[in-house]
Formats: sequence, structure tokens, C-alpha cells
Amino acid sequence: MTSQQGPMCESCGMPMANPEDHGAGDANNPRCKYCTNPDGSNKTYDEVYQGLAQALMAGMVPGFGKLSREEAEKQAHYIDSMPAWASRAQ
Repeated sequence: MTSQQGPMCESCGMPMANPEDHGAGDANNPRCKYCTNPDGSNKTYDEVYQGLAQALMAGMVPGFGKLSREEAEKQAHYIDSMPAWASRAQ
């Protein structure tokens, strides 16, 4: 694993180097702006999963390029290993 600046989102793993990267701009929020609602509350697993799949299809995730729906959905399942979803039934 490479070193990074700041914490990582416990839901998707995105680096959160700046307060505005955190949910609701709150540096104490352990989830990123993409995994939370505007008020900082947590999005559901399905919302995060679908949002990540959409971002992968659009080519918005560094290191992936644009993926097909099938490949994006397959890749998005990496969030299953994130701390936020540890208690989620597999």
C-alpha cells in the first residue's frame, strides 16, 4: 500500500486530504462526500455501489478508464471489503 495524505473513506476508500472531501465538509466525518448525503448522513450500500459503478462507467475513477456496465459492476464490489460494510451480510 502506498502512503497517502489524510484519511480514507471507510465506505469506498477514497483519500480525503481536505475537509471538503469529507461528508458535509466535516473533517470528522469518516465517509467522503460521495458516500454521504448533503447533510453528512450515510448513503445506503446500494446507493454507494451504484454511484461507484456509474463513476467507473464514466471514467471518473483514476486508474480505470471507462468501463462497460458489466465490468464496472464487477469492480464496484471491492467496497464489500471496506470497514463501513463489514457487518453487511455477504
